Amino acid sequence: MKKVILCLVCSIMLGMGMQTSIKANENESKGSEVCPFGMSSYSYYEEAITRHSSKQGGTARIINRSNTVLSSGSASGSRTAYLTFTGGGSAEFDLVVAKVGVDAEVSIGKEETLAVSANITNIPPNSYAYFKTGSETLLTQGKIITYDSFCNETSKKVNADYSVGQYIEFMGFFSN
Repeated sequence: MKKVILCLVCSIMLGMGMQTSIKANENESKGSEVCPFGMSSYSYYEEAITRHSSKQGGTARIINRSNTVLSSGSASGSRTAYLTFTGGGSAEFDLVVAKVGVDAEVSIGKEETLAVSANITNIPPNSYAYFKTGSETLLTQGKIITYDSFCNETSKKVNADYSVGQYIEFMGFFSN
């Protein structure tokens, strides 16, 4: 009889919309600590590795062929802006960006060629200034963890490799 009454009380509480919380796995990242019944699914990105690097897109040289100091010079080149993302779509990529804090220059699967320019002053006589140019990139790997309305956890691996901006490195002055 007590079991029937207890089940009836629980059913009434759930029917009245009272929220009941269940604590998720103690070792999960913040954001997954509470999983209330009746909520829609909840997802977040848990990164395993994030690495900033650069990819060389080319070189640029500013030449001074005169015997006097050149006050300034500029050179231009190009670089590639790209976004490769596996394991999901734009909604999952938005979770990755929210976690790592750096957005991509282009959308998923896109690749664009962008101009790069370098400027310098006081180039020594009979020499040139040498630059490396390209795109700054970010690589992150991890998983998207999703809880459904019954606190069931699913996860899927995701990988993102994308450009985040222009890269220019001055290498020095060299004689002609």
